[in-house]
Amino acid sequence: MKNTFTLLLIFMSTIAFAQHGRVRKVIHDPQGRGISGVNVILKGTTFRSTSDKNGNYELKSVPAGSYILSASMVGSEHVEVSIDIKASEVNIVPPITLIEKEQQLSEVVVSGLCDGVYVEELPSESLRITANLMEVPQNINVATKLTLLDMGMLSKGEIARVTSGITRSYGGTLDMTLQIRGTNATYGTYRNGVGGPIWWNAQEDASVIERIEFVKGPAGFMLANAEPGGLVNTVTKQPTHERIGEVSFGVVSYNMMRTALDLGGEFRKGSKLTYRLNVGAQKNNDYFHFAGFNRMFICPALRYDFTENTSLSVEYNFVQAQTQENVHSSITSVIPSTFGFKPTSVCRSGIDSTSEAVGTG
Repeated sequence: MKNTFTLLLIFMSTIAFAQHGRVRKVIHDPQGRGISGVNVILKGTTFRSTSDKNGNYELKSVPAGSYILSASMVGSEHVEVSIDIKASEVNIVPPITLIEKEQQLSEVVVSGLCDGVYVEELPSESLRITANLMEVPQNINVATKLTLLDMGMLSKGEIARVTSGITRSYGGTLDMTLQIRGTNATYGTYRNGVGGPIWWNAQEDASVIERIEFVKGPAGFMLANAEPGGLVNTVTKQPTHERIGEVSFGVVSYNMMRTALDLGGEFRKGSKLTYRLNVGAQKNNDYFHFAGFNRMFICPALRYDFTENTSLSVEYNFVQAQTQENVHSSITSVIPSTFGFKPTSVCRSGIDSTSEAVGTG
């Protein structure tokens, strides 16, 4: 019985093989060179193959019958030929020649929506130019207020990282010096277009900053007193006719706590006299012992608009900051007495108040 069953399987396999055939073919270019990677399909079936490096392919166990064989490849013309498959035979049909085809692809348009909140088109008035930034023959990068907010930056020392070519050569949480394109820009730090050596070592809190403009390359035509590498102009929050009211509070690592208040607007509706008030405080430790930082600031500003093009602005910045940190010993400082300890292995630095009065017209 077992031998009979084995013979029956062999007989059925032979019959099944006799009802199928094979297709072999060669695909080449007009010069007779084989083409690899050509997709070969028997239309209306699941039989398919891909040509090898010599242009050869093979379709196995294809039922006998008439078919349309399709050969296609990106960059070449599509070719279809009719073939007849005979059972139990290897069907070798004439070679297929694929001709390279030049085809104009359809245009692909990729579009997106952006409200432009991270991009400034115009420089601030304190740079003394009014042209669009795209038209100014100078490399000017602007870090907007929303950029600082979304990136969680708290001081100008952190903001300097948002643009290339500008590095902080030394400094801690209070003061710093910058290098622009490899040159010392210690006296190339401005605030509202006023500066030079005045603000060289001060770091404003991000809560009082409206934007920071990084000018790379010689910029004497803007502010006259500028370093060869460029300058950094910090634009503080100015009075506005639009009513502003914002309160922020944050708790972060190393026991950091900070809060800030931003108020602004007209003293009365339609008034030419506007104001801006920024108040805040920050206190935190650091990742090493005997470190601490305290900062408190009150920055009021007033502006009176005589005409549409003439105004007088008065701004006062009071900043009291104290720190103990492990930084370069060249920081000139006033020793604070509020921490209650005086370890000799750390530096102590402090900054007093600063003020300014600027008139524009």
